[in-house]
Amino acid sequence: MAESANTEFQYIFCPDNEAYLVYLGELVREHADALAAGFYRELMGKPDARVFLDNKLVDTKLRHSMAHWLGDLFRPRAADEQLAFVQRQNTIGEVHARIGVSLKLVQQGMRIIKRDLFHRLAIKEQNPERQIAMLLLADDLLDYAGALFNTQYVERVVESEGQIRSLRLHMSTQNLAVEIEALKAGLLDWLRRVLTALNRAWANGVTPDAEPADNSAFSLWLQYKGELIFADHPDLDALYSDQRAIAEVFQRAARSCGSHDKLEFLQHITDLNEVVTKACWHLGELVNHTLEQSNIRDPLTGILNRRFLPYIMRQQIRHCRSHDQSFTVLLLDLDHFKKINDTYGHPVGDAVLTQFAETLQSCIRVSDFIFRYGGEEFLVVLVNTGLDQALIAAEKIRRTVENTPFNVKNDKQLRITLSIGVAQYDGHPDYENLIERADKAVYLAKSNGRNRCEALSAS
Repeated sequence: MAESANTEFQYIFCPDNEAYLVYLGELVREHADALAAGFYRELMGKPDARVFLDNKLVDTKLRHSMAHWLGDLFRPRAADEQLAFVQRQNTIGEVHARIGVSLKLVQQGMRIIKRDLFHRLAIKEQNPERQIAMLLLADDLLDYAGALFNTQYVERVVESEGQIRSLRLHMSTQNLAVEIEALKAGLLDWLRRVLTALNRAWANGVTPDAEPADNSAFSLWLQYKGELIFADHPDLDALYSDQRAIAEVFQRAARSCGSHDKLEFLQHITDLNEVVTKACWHLGELVNHTLEQSNIRDPLTGILNRRFLPYIMRQQIRHCRSHDQSFTVLLLDLDHFKKINDTYGHPVGDAVLTQFAETLQSCIRVSDFIFRYGGEEFLVVLVNTGLDQALIAAEKIRRTVENTPFNVKNDKQLRITLSIGVAQYDGHPDYENLIERADKAVYLAKSNGRNRCEALSAS
């Protein structure tokens, strides 16, 4: 494969083609903005593309990037530039895989570029022989670039599919029993609050002031984690039926508060108890059918490994774009952690990280995701959460950690602090853009004195 790519590079960028590449480069750079605009205008008409694109994103970022790539592609290159050229196209393939763009869509995009470019070349170059030579060269160059990033794309997708299988195995075993028990307790607590509100409302003949079922921890977990972990599990459909039944029975009970039929009202209350109990039972069944503990989690903290982050982020982006929602990431960095390792040794540092992961888990919802991002860095994905809510959650984590004594050897206790960077999803299809903003926010927090939360909006 490497030999083939090398031969292709030498063929396209040979000295005989240099003058043609200069000519094509001038033509492309002259019309780069128009080529990019036409590309995205046509692509935006395809439903598959609208999952990743919107007009604002195209106008502010993507069109400029496309114009720059086209201008750079069509220029002469020396033999020693091959590696840089290949790496550039490979990066594009990695971005496509990271976003989840299909090969079909990529191929459609290439056809759009070729058609527009060939049309402009035919208008400018009137010499038939030169025109054909440059058409063939442009076609070869675009195909070569496309083959490079498509090959990288396929490699990343194959790798990702393996990670998805591992992720499901991991998440189906990672503290699942504890998580399910928390869900059941939360669902029963929601039922208690709702029944209190319903009884009060019926007594006064008014509409109940009660939390909708869709906002419960159970519904959020089912929507974001349950679907991910148990995609092929028979009890998942049953849980979705339970969710719909809970919402429907609650609505019927709420409507009956304005009536004077006590028997009807009591029947709705009985039905609500039954459907919630049924949901709790189905949740328990999920635990009974889980696989044995896997060894693919972070070995120290037991939370998700960062290699599974791409799948979760792509899932969140697709969900947000299709449901007009948002999500937020928190990047957490333990302050002066190196000093802990240097002063007390790495075993104490490991103990701190383990306890920190447990503390962090207690501060977030069961529907959210926690990753060991690297060393003393952790990343939290807050589902269905805007920036203001995320800042509140981040501050809660920061205060909890600051006020929690961390137990180490010889009954010694340490106090640690966090610097937290917060970034909200802004519509960009590449999640690395989001993480980069969170990382810059962490740097800002550290620069401003540490033990604080900072947020960076989209540029």
